Amino acid sequence: MKNFVTLVLIVVASIVLVPSNKALGQTRYVNDDVSVFMHSGPGRQFRIIGNVVAGVPIKILDGTEQNGFIQIETNEGREGWIEVQYTQRNKSFRTLLPETQEKLVRSLERVSQLEATIDELNNSLSSLRQEATEKSKLLNSANANISELEAEVETRELDIQVRWLINGGGLAISSIILGILITYLPKKRKRNDGWAD
Repeated sequence: MKNFVTLVLIVVASIVLVPSNKALGQTRYVNDDVSVFMHSGPGRQFRIIGNVVAGVPIKILDGTEQNGFIQIETNEGREGWIEVQYTQRNKSFRTLLPETQEKLVRSLERVSQLEATIDELNNSLSSLRQEATEKSKLLNSANANISELEAEVETRELDIQVRWLINGGGLAISSIILGILITYLPKKRKRNDGWAD
């Protein structure tokens, strides 16, 4: 019988003492609602008159520390003593978190605006590149036309020079022939009237 009772006690103890598997592996977080006891005097032996929630701003009434406690006033106007180790000069995370979240929201909005601006600028850049490509094609076409016109002008100038040469040469040859022919024409003889002698 003793063995049976021992066995039952071991089974009951193992059920009670072994944690349930439901809690194993779960992620848990520490509650943010931490508070510090406020005493009526500078020590734990004094009566607890309230508590101060973590992150709440407090006003130091007497800057001297007594037994690790300091006298404070809460933002609700209550006065008491709390342990110095639970105070800090910087804002608590509890008060910084909403400010940081607000800054984050503003930053995300600004990032969204900047992304929209970047998209607009990329679209403008794309259209400007397209326009530049079209203008480049027009410029190349205009340069080709200019080259053709310059070649045509040069050809016409050469034609004009050849015409002037032919016309000038023809005139010179005609003048020479005329000059030669004039020399072979019979000359008129002078009459002798006699009165101018």
